[in-house]
Amino acid sequence: AQEFGRQCIIASVDCKQIEGNFFIVTNNGSNVTDLTLTKFLEQCSDLAIGEICINSIDRDGTGNGFQIELLDCLPELFGIPVIISGGVGNYSHLAEGLKDARVDAVATANLLNFMGDGLASARSQLVNLGIDLPIFDLH
Repeated sequence: AQEFGRQCIIASVDCKQIEGNFFIVTNNGSNVTDLTLTKFLEQCSDLAIGEICINSIDRDGTGNGFQIELLDCLPELFGIPVIISGGVGNYSHLAEGLKDARVDAVATANLLNFMGDGLASARSQLVNLGIDLPIFDLH
C-alpha cells in the first residue's frame, strides 16, 4: 500500500454463520476461528485496504443468493468499499446485492462459469432493472 496506494489492496475474507454469528474461516472453511466477522471488520478499519471482499462459504457455489444478513456485521461508519460474494445463481441475486447501499460491488464465478452467456445475460437484465452499469459489447 505504501508503494502503490491502498486502492491496489483488496482484502478477502471467508465467513461462516454459526448459531446466528458470523465467524472467520480459513483453509477452505475447514478451520473456524474464534474471530467474528464484526470484530474482523472493525480491525480492517485501521488498515491500508482499498476494498474488502466478504464471501459466505455457506452460500458459495449454491446459486441460492447472497447471505445479505452478513452485511449487518459492518461497523456503522465503515469507510472501506465492500464487495459481497458467495451464492449468485442468477441476475436477480446480483441486483439484490447492488441495490443494497452497504455494497459497492458484487462478485460471482458460478454464474459466469456454468451458465453459457451468463455475463452478457446478467448485465442486460441488470441494465433493464435500472442498475447503473457501464455499457459495452461482450460479443
